[in-house]
Amino acid sequence: MLIYALLPIINEIPQIYNDIYILVSDNPIIFPSFEVIHELNFRMFLYPFSIIMLIAIEFIRIKNNKFNLSYQSCKEYKYNILLLIIPILVLFIFTEIFDIFSFFIVVSSIYIYMNYKEKAIYFPVLVFISMYFFKSLFIILNFLFEIKISIFSVYLLSFVFSIFSFNLLISDSNKKLIKFILLLQIFIPFNILMFTINKYNYRGEIIYFYNEHFKFQLIIWIIFLSLFIWNIILIFKSKVTSIKYSITLPTIISISIGNIYKYNKNILGFIGNVIPSVIIPNDWWHYADESMYWYQVFNLKQRLFEDISPISGLFSFVYSFFHNVILDGYISQANFAAILMDIVYIIIIAILLYKKTNSLFTFFIFHYFVDIFFGYSRNYLILPIMLLLSSQKLIDRKGFWIPIWIFCVFLYGLYYPSYGVGIMIASIPFGIIQLFSYIKKKEYFKDIKNIYFYFLWLIVIASIIISAPLLLKILNWILLQAGQTKYVDGIRLFGQNSPSFFLPYIYSDYIKNNIFYIVRILIPIISELIVLHMFIKFIIKNKNNIAEKLNSSAFFIFTFFIIFIPLISFTCFITQSLGTLAIRISALLIPLLSAIIPMTVLFYCKNVFVNKYKYIMLSILFSIVILMRPPNFNYNSYVFSNIIDIPQDMELIDEELLKDFPILGKGFISDWYKDELLSKGKLIKRITHDDDSIFVDNYRGFLLPNIINRKLYIAAGSRLFYSTEFNKFALNKLDDKNPALFFGYPMFYTWLVKNEYKICPESDIIFLRPDRFEEFYGKAHPSNDISNSYYYQEFYKRGFFL
Repeated sequence: MLIYALLPIINEIPQIYNDIYILVSDNPIIFPSFEVIHELNFRMFLYPFSIIMLIAIEFIRIKNNKFNLSYQSCKEYKYNILLLIIPILVLFIFTEIFDIFSFFIVVSSIYIYMNYKEKAIYFPVLVFISMYFFKSLFIILNFLFEIKISIFSVYLLSFVFSIFSFNLLISDSNKKLIKFILLLQIFIPFNILMFTINKYNYRGEIIYFYNEHFKFQLIIWIIFLSLFIWNIILIFKSKVTSIKYSITLPTIISISIGNIYKYNKNILGFIGNVIPSVIIPNDWWHYADESMYWYQVFNLKQRLFEDISPISGLFSFVYSFFHNVILDGYISQANFAAILMDIVYIIIIAILLYKKTNSLFTFFIFHYFVDIFFGYSRNYLILPIMLLLSSQKLIDRKGFWIPIWIFCVFLYGLYYPSYGVGIMIASIPFGIIQLFSYIKKKEYFKDIKNIYFYFLWLIVIASIIISAPLLLKILNWILLQAGQTKYVDGIRLFGQNSPSFFLPYIYSDYIKNNIFYIVRILIPIISELIVLHMFIKFIIKNKNNIAEKLNSSAFFIFTFFIIFIPLISFTCFITQSLGTLAIRISALLIPLLSAIIPMTVLFYCKNVFVNKYKYIMLSILFSIVILMRPPNFNYNSYVFSNIIDIPQDMELIDEELLKDFPILGKGFISDWYKDELLSKGKLIKRITHDDDSIFVDNYRGFLLPNIINRKLYIAAGSRLFYSTEFNKFALNKLDDKNPALFFGYPMFYTWLVKNEYKICPESDIIFLRPDRFEEFYGKAHPSNDISNSYYYQEFYKRGFFL
């Protein structure tokens, strides 16, 4: 109610700006409105207010002896079903999206529980494994006989099969049912063979690309055979007697890899959820952000943070390693590199999570959430780092935990600085506790006798010393951009319409939009309050055991989350994209809420919470996760097709295009981008020299310097409008670099006029240095003044030049 009452006030208060550049654009995706100061201040008020209120309420309850501190032992399987039923209802209420598969599992499990009690947990496991068994079976049949079957048919078949099998085996011992579940997993690694597809339907003609697919398919076959053999060995040697350990690690990895595959997705999202194809991504902005800097540094010999500066850390070099070292570096192999990177992360996370929990928990998390773990490459390190640092065995070895913690923070600082700083701040309280405890207990006397202790510190110190100059350059670069970023980093929430999937049955836009604002603001706050409430319960339970709690995995994770999420919310809340409930912050909330917090509650706090409480809390957190990234169930789509249908707006890359731009590689490209390359790309390549630097500030042309093999000056983009200090830095660099050509929007209009840059006669979006203009067009050639440019006229209306 407080939020709803304050919405009109926030929406109407005049926006105040201090020394920033303001842009009001008709295109909020490319040039977002920067009117966000009061929204951020509102969030910064709401967080501490909510936290203080919760702590005050709990303090009063404790004083009145109404705080439930007793652990009630009860059968856990009675409440497992809450993890599905509440998220299903929440998803349906807010989006009208109905997960029929999970719903039938819930209904069937309730019925079975009424008759078989503790054996009810076996049925959903059997259904899930049966579904993946039949999915693998139909992948094989599709490869052999091109038999296609819908997803709904697989769901139906797996249910019928599971009901029949369950009734047949339920009267026997649990061992037979577990053995049957294990045997069904033998063929599940065949899920991975979806990535060996190499058959394209291009306007009725079937085309194959053998050379372009070779390395990728070879790696996929090696992974498949390794998992298949490993799975068979584990299954036939298994002596498992508990359903919680009835799913093998190779099965979980195979399922997870298969779940990142998206069949026949016409507009390819980059990094997450791609198909294994030689289709060049349509998103040249984010793909350039992932691949451009490696090419500029290693191929064109640019110096990092001297000649070329990645916008946000070195995260792109991980993807680029797979693209350029493991594969051949062709742009048409972009999707292959993204898949290989995802597979490596899946294997690492699956192994860590499996070792810390059990197979049933790991399977559940990866089945429902793996495809949304990998949509934003900047968050890829959060799960491995949290799983590593929260290891109780490592925490107990403080002399080893401390250097590993320092190394992880340093590593994320290089990878993505803002998250690295967030992780450092959020983990400092536990780090200080570890350090004081280490000194107080004099554990260092034991560690100095261990050779691995010295080896570990040597690696950490050497890594920091070697990388320190680079890290300082990164921090300086970030600070230049962030000098006044606080109030200008993103898209204004209020005034935007809610996405089409949100409450579609409400016809009043006013009501729907206001509910949308409230839900979007409350998502991280509710998450914070739930975790804080559990943390208070954790601390109050057994007060005499505080020292042990301070040294526990649960204490580390709870304190980390409570500090980290508000910190990230203040920096990422206003950079959310339109049309979603969350985008940037969800990249961090999803892995933490769906994996780390549930792991903590279920495995590190077993005797702290009553089962009813913890499963209700976790079901709310899972509901928040699926609301942030609602699934799109298309039950009539095929499970798999070994033919990739090429959209009509894409063309085969011909020999002429390859001759001019060999880095493209063989494959398919959007006809719009092909036209751009044949017009703008060939033109820029013709009127510049091989060693020339060019300046690009064009959203769709960001990848162009790599394609035409030209050095890119800086990598500014919209960062030019974030800070006066950054603009001064960029102008000084311009004086030193003196780019041969500007392509895109003439942001540095004053500088261009001062240095007498000319509009290219063949394109008014290209601006040439005077000597280059005379070289290619002659002194006598008439040149329009920059002020006559179409782009100048558009931006002049907004007073938007430097």
